Amino acid sequence: MKRFFTSYLRQTWIGTPSKPPRFNPQMWSMWDVCLENKPTTNNAVESFNRSWNLSVGSSPSVWKVIRSIKQEICLADKKTVELMNGQHRNTNPGRKLNVKEFHDKRVSCMKSYKKHDLHSYKRAMYKLV
Repeated sequence: MKRFFTSYLRQTWIGTPSKPPRFNPQMWSMWDVCLENKPTTNNAVESFNRSWNLSVGSSPSVWKVIRSIKQEICLADKKTVELMNGQHRNTNPGRKLNVKEFHDKRVSCMKSYKKHDLHSYKRAMYKLV
C-alpha cells in the first residue's frame, strides 16, 4: 500500500526526472501564499456560509433573503466605520495572536530552507504542528 501511495504522489504531484508531474506545482503550492501572509484556508468563507444559513434558514422566502442581505450590509457598514475610527474590537485576540505566532515561525522556517537539507526542513516544519 505504501509503495502504491508513493508512486501516486510522484506521478501526480512531484514528477520524475523523465516525466513532469500531472499538476504543475505552481498550481497547488502554498509556498508564496504562506510567505505573503495570505489565507491558506477557506475558513472565512465557511464561517460566512454557516452564519448566512443560520440567518435565512432552509427554503427562505424572497423577503427573508432581502432582509438578511440588508442586515449583512448594515453589519459590514458598522464594521467599516469602526475600523476607520479605530474602534473595531477583536472578538478573539488570543486566537489571532496564536495564528500570527505560527505564521511568523512558519515563514522563518521557510526562509531558512536550504534545498540540500530537505530532512532538516521537514523536521522543523513538523515541530511547528
